[in-house]
Amino acid sequence: MKNILVPIDFTKVAFNALEYAINAFPESNILVLHVTPPSLNTTEIKYSLLNRIRTEADVLQDEVKRLIKLELNLEDIPSNLNLIMRKGDILPVINKLSQELAIDTIVMGTRDKYDMFDKIIGTTSLAIIKSQQVPTYLIPKDVKYTPYKKVLVASDYHLLTSSLGRKIKEWNKSFRAYIRFFHVKKGQEKFHKETDQLITDLFDGDAPQFVFDLIQKEGDNIGEMLLNEAESFNANLIVTMPEKQNFISRVFLKSVTKSLVQKSKVPLLFIHPQNILV
Repeated sequence: MKNILVPIDFTKVAFNALEYAINAFPESNILVLHVTPPSLNTTEIKYSLLNRIRTEADVLQDEVKRLIKLELNLEDIPSNLNLIMRKGDILPVINKLSQELAIDTIVMGTRDKYDMFDKIIGTTSLAIIKSQQVPTYLIPKDVKYTPYKKVLVASDYHLLTSSLGRKIKEWNKSFRAYIRFFHVKKGQEKFHKETDQLITDLFDGDAPQFVFDLIQKEGDNIGEMLLNEAESFNANLIVTMPEKQNFISRVFLKSVTKSLVQKSKVPLLFIHPQNILV
C-alpha cells in the first residue's frame, strides 16, 4: 500500500487537498500530518492514580478528527486515513517523515490569492518541492478530484536522462488520459534528440494505450505559456520536473514555479528524475 502524506493546517484549502487525496488514492494509506509550533507541548503525558488525564495532544487529535469529518461531511474517518501529530517546523518534519515512513507522494493545497502571510505559506510549498525527492501534488482552492482525462506535461532537456516517457506511460495505464507533452523553446534551439528519446521511451516494450502529442511553442514567459496551454487544452493536471541541472529549473524554481503555484487553477504534479509516479 502506498503512503500519501497530506499536511493540514485547519484551512479550507488544506481540507480540500485532503478530500482530493482521499478520492484520488482510495487504495493508499493517507497520512494526515498536523504540525504544531515548538512552543506547544503535545508530547507530555500525565497520569492520575486512577485515570489517565487527557493531554493537549489527545484533545488536539480529537479536534482534528472532528474537523475532518465536519469539513469533508464524513460520518466516520476512513479506515485508510491515519493522523500524525508532530511538534516543530513543518519543512524539517516533512523531510524526516518522508524517510521514516517511506512516503510515496505528498498532496498539499494552494491558495488562489496571496497576502503577506500567504506568501510565507507559498514559500514553504516551494521549499518542499525543492527539498523532496517524492512526487508532490499541489491542489488549487476548491478543485475537486476527477479522473484525469487530459494531462499537460512540461517537457525540456531532462527527456534525455529522466525516462519521463516510460514513467508517464506506466502512470497513465489506469487513466488512459490524453497526454500533451509541451515544450517552450527559445529562438532557434533544436529539440530533435529529446523528441526522439521521448518516442523511444513511450514505445519501449509495447505501444502506449493512450493518445499523446508533442507541442512546441516559442516564448520567454514559461509559466504563463504553460498555464495558457493548460487552459486551452482543458487539462485537469499539469506535470513538470523542476530538475536543478536543466534550463527549465534555473528559471522554474525562481519564477515559473511561483507563478504556477499562485496562478494555476489546475492541480500541479512536481516530479524528480528518480521518482516513480503514484
